[in-house]
Amino acid sequence: MPQGVKARRGGEEFARELEHIAAKTETIPEGEPSVSWFKPAPYGSNGIDLKPQARSLAEQIRMYREDQLLSHPGGDRVDFHSENPLHSPESQGSFFERLAKDIKDAMANLANFFKDLFTGSTFKYVDEEGKILTGQRRGLLGNMLEFFKDLASGLSLGFFRPDGEPEPKGLMERLSFAGKKIFGEAILDDIVFGIPNSSLNMVDDAILGIWNLVEVIPDATLGSLPGGDKIVTEIFDNGQVLIDYVTDCLPGGDAWMRVHAYKLEEGEVIPPIVYNLTLPERYSSDPRWATVRNTPFRKTIETIGSLLADLAIARFTTHSPKTSRRREIWYPQF
Repeated sequence: MPQGVKARRGGEEFARELEHIAAKTETIPEGEPSVSWFKPAPYGSNGIDLKPQARSLAEQIRMYREDQLLSHPGGDRVDFHSENPLHSPESQGSFFERLAKDIKDAMANLANFFKDLFTGSTFKYVDEEGKILTGQRRGLLGNMLEFFKDLASGLSLGFFRPDGEPEPKGLMERLSFAGKKIFGEAILDDIVFGIPNSSLNMVDDAILGIWNLVEVIPDATLGSLPGGDKIVTEIFDNGQVLIDYVTDCLPGGDAWMRVHAYKLEEGEVIPPIVYNLTLPERYSSDPRWATVRNTPFRKTIETIGSLLADLAIARFTTHSPKTSRRREIWYPQF
């Protein structure tokens, strides 16, 4: 057979084989992952489940520091007022620029104090795509307003729904709706947890405002020396992170509520502490975790701080002979 005929027949057979393979790949069984011929299939398609690489401790500390400095004005390495806070300039500018920034941060935290008294202040956070977004806290009076709205919604059996929930159908659904609104939202969310949280935000604002004003002195003295501004920045940025950490871990604080959260639904029971420790780094389904990067480092220090706060509260509220002499009974001596 001539060589050209052999080549032509071989090419036709190869083309038919490719069409046969393509026909098979066009009908993928339901539930099976699709496989591209031009790139390797995902590892899950081959039964291999690769978990993301663990972050180093240094990276986790950096992320925690950034999250804390984004939550309030005052940071220098992470400038709350900057268009891109995570890329703030290292140099804090001239003498007058440094002092002006300290005073501006102090005034911003003072303004947040009154905002958290009423409707709530704003904060910034890093979303799952690494973008800087803005959120808003609920203020003290805002929590009280929500309490009356949720209470009225529950007592009306769902006929009054200012939050726009779907209307419950039937008597049992309305009774269940009323229970969730009155006890779950009005009493627990708005009063038991909401008011202490808003109060702690106000305390945090006031302390940070004072901290920013105190920074004016070292910025005006040590900050004028070579390299002095970097020393001042490190001390006061870390001090702000520490202040936020302490207030977060107090009962009613953001960290305290994450540590004490639990799961009790769908036949699954996960107790406090364990629930927070088992959640992934990003968990946007719950607002308590949606705006933080919940790394193992954050989980560890917030668990320790919250449990120490619990012990401190128990210590000061539990009466003992050493701390409650007014309860001692003096028997007559014979």
